[in-house]
Amino acid sequence: MTSSESKDIIAWVMNKTGESEPSDFAASGGTIRPINRCSDAEILLVAQKMRQTLIEVLGEKKGNDIYSLEWLIQRVEWHLDCQQTVAEIYLAEDNQGTIVGHTIVRKDFNSNKRVIGLFSTTFVAPSFRKTGVATELLEEGEKWILEQGLLSSETHTAEDNLKLINLFQQRGYTQFEGENKMVILKKNFGPSS
Repeated sequence: MTSSESKDIIAWVMNKTGESEPSDFAASGGTIRPINRCSDAEILLVAQKMRQTLIEVLGEKKGNDIYSLEWLIQRVEWHLDCQQTVAEIYLAEDNQGTIVGHTIVRKDFNSNKRVIGLFSTTFVAPSFRKTGVATELLEEGEKWILEQGLLSSETHTAEDNLKLINLFQQRGYTQFEGENKMVILKKNFGPSS
């Protein structure tokens, strides 16, 4: 896909999904930006919030026990290593510069071995939920996916993670059954979707 074709599809998708009124988050001066790849503090914060997501979805014991904080830090760093993967981590900052959310998106393969954009994880601080942060993170991730020339996106989550499932379904994702009480949310981009 050429750069021009990619820009046309991005414009078409953003127009189709209705980027209209700014969210409460954006209207209050909140912004979405890429992580500072050299900031140990931002890497640690994302790893800690990945742990918090696991606790919310899996419960306190399993969420704490499934991965060590060291492993989560290494996982964030893996996403930032361009020799390992093609990925981006987006941070949501409030108008005071406090990081209140993140999403990790990367090139990956689906079950059919087709290259897709995968939302690896998304987190929004509880006090910033229902303000548009998650939607803005999702939109930024989708834009990145399209800039990579990819025409489909997925995320995998627990079947009872209704907040995330609802968020993605509101953005046009379709839910499919996965394995081990997981679901896959998929979206195809472009005029034929």
